[in-house]
Amino acid sequence: MDTHKHSRARLGEQFGGDHGGGPVIVEGTSCGPTGASVAALPSLSCRVQYEQQSFVVSVSNISERGMFIPGGSPPTLGSIVNVHLVCPGGEDVVAEGEVRSLGVDPQVILGTTGFVLRFTTVSSGASTLQTLGKRRIELLRRANDGDAQLVPLLLLPELSLVAMRDRISRYPLSPLLESFIQEYQAVGMPHRNKSLWKSTRMGMDVVMLPSVTPELKPLINDIKTLGAMADVLLDDLADEKQDRERLEKMIALFGRRLTGQGTAPVPVGDPYLEFASSLWERMWDMIERLPRCSEFVRVLQYDWHQVINSMRYSLLVNQIPALQNATEHDAYVPHNMHMMCNATLDLMCSPTVNMAELGAIRKVALLAQDLGRIGNMVTTWEREIMSRDFTSGVFAHAVDQGVLSVREIESQPPRALASQLRHSGVETRLLLTWERKRAEVLGLRSTTRVDLEAFAELLDEMLAIQLALRGII
Repeated sequence: MDTHKHSRARLGEQFGGDHGGGPVIVEGTSCGPTGASVAALPSLSCRVQYEQQSFVVSVSNISERGMFIPGGSPPTLGSIVNVHLVCPGGEDVVAEGEVRSLGVDPQVILGTTGFVLRFTTVSSGASTLQTLGKRRIELLRRANDGDAQLVPLLLLPELSLVAMRDRISRYPLSPLLESFIQEYQAVGMPHRNKSLWKSTRMGMDVVMLPSVTPELKPLINDIKTLGAMADVLLDDLADEKQDRERLEKMIALFGRRLTGQGTAPVPVGDPYLEFASSLWERMWDMIERLPRCSEFVRVLQYDWHQVINSMRYSLLVNQIPALQNATEHDAYVPHNMHMMCNATLDLMCSPTVNMAELGAIRKVALLAQDLGRIGNMVTTWEREIMSRDFTSGVFAHAVDQGVLSVREIESQPPRALASQLRHSGVETRLLLTWERKRAEVLGLRSTTRVDLEAFAELLDEMLAIQLALRGII
């Protein structure tokens, strides 16, 4: 029996005939041995069965965690789907999975028709999935190869972004944070609503080093949320108001804690700066009581200098749009996500972490910060464009990819720019970069005792929180 006929036979044994009248089986491409040269993802025949649907389709977006199934009449979110993936040259994959997202949802798959399946049970073919997953990762790691074939496979931990929004809305805040949020609302930007602060605090719980002492988690995550608020106060001056004078005054207020020298100037007659100074001093008073503060304080001071530099760069780009380029954006702006600061704060509450692991942990944190920035860009650029804030990497990458020119960014109405960007594929490529960097995180597993498999799952949840608030924050 030849391979094609044998594949048909194996599919028929598992699921029976083609009841759905779907596409005919295409000849599968051999999986090949692990470590083989990767030119493209294999296109493999897959029997798909759910509810009353049964059809065969060619698939290529596959990893150990799940797969993207193109076409067909999409099932409902949370449905259970059975698949039989025929892999000539390797063991067939027989698995059951749960529908996590639909391709018609532009927030997830960006216009590609189909749905994402997250495997819940793999009856056979686990080694085949590992091989296919490695081939996908190799394509993702290549700077320019393969992206046109790949659909972002965002296996989000919630069945629905609506469910995630509901979870955020019910998230409780401490009296300390409630107090500072009320003060921010009196002086800050009106679009920074309570959903932002709830999602920020919830995100601190999600993306946290597992080494943090459990009883210190509420305290450290409140401190990190205050840091994010200080970050936002800087960002509002750099991006929203584009007020260089007041931005530099705020940086001067922060200087004493970051250098250990001199005294902080006292702001007078500016409620915004008075609030920023009060928040900053309260946050550092709390930091100084953390168990390992003295060991890591200079690292934290350095991290905050990078946050401040990102704000100066953002203001410069807003005032001189010709500076737009993805290389500088990706080097400087991710620091405004504050995640390197957060990782250092986590270390201050991690009694078991050996200082010898510091370099490896910071490499992981820097990658996580890049992931956080990508999620933030995709979530917020449409709001930012309306206020002509062009510091989002969406614009820098659009310029580098030839989608937009600097002249168009400066002269076109915001709605025209937004329409052009939505249909450009820039978001898709950014989400593929998200996947690539997530793969890099997992590639560092041998360098640290931190459970990076679990940490990568937390990064998925961070992205779900961000996408759930698209159009809200």
